[in-house]
Amino acid sequence: MIPGSMANQFISIIVGLLLATVTITNIHAEMMTSTTPVPDQYNCSGHSDSCDDCVKSSVHCYFCYKTKRCGVYPFASLKPFPSDCSDSLSDLAWRTCVIPMNVLVIVFGSLAGLLVFIIFIFLIWCCLIRPCVRRCNERDNDKWQRNRLRLEEIQSTRRQQRQQQRDVIKAKYGLDGPKYEKF
Repeated sequence: MIPGSMANQFISIIVGLLLATVTITNIHAEMMTSTTPVPDQYNCSGHSDSCDDCVKSSVHCYFCYKTKRCGVYPFASLKPFPSDCSDSLSDLAWRTCVIPMNVLVIVFGSLAGLLVFIIFIFLIWCCLIRPCVRRCNERDNDKWQRNRLRLEEIQSTRRQQRQQQRDVIKAKYGLDGPKYEKF
């Protein structure tokens, strides 16, 4: 069973993540419905000589291999409008000419998915598993403590019995006195 405060924290985190996801999805849907092209305020079209020249000129510029043009990358959508470049992401270069855009999308998407998975596992560990492990460890420590006390009682009982036997033997042979105490 989850303690009350941790359960509330876990639920509030999950609700916050769901609200953030819904908000991002709504914003993305609004941006995708927009059909206005992005103005060239970063002077990307002036760097259409080569892919390297284009992508190194600004973070906002992309190079289209099909049309051999440099344009402003519309960050609101995943890819530029079909009128600016082809429908395929493999024809785009953004920030690097070595790796095509479709590979970047797959890699960044995978990394984002992995990050979400790690955060989810971390939340499950912090809110569900760790308290159970802690209670189990406390239970084991209590059991060990009870066992140790029981063994100490048995040991003290045996020590008293040995002392009584020594006293009987000393009395039998007349060895009363401090010099025979440490047998």
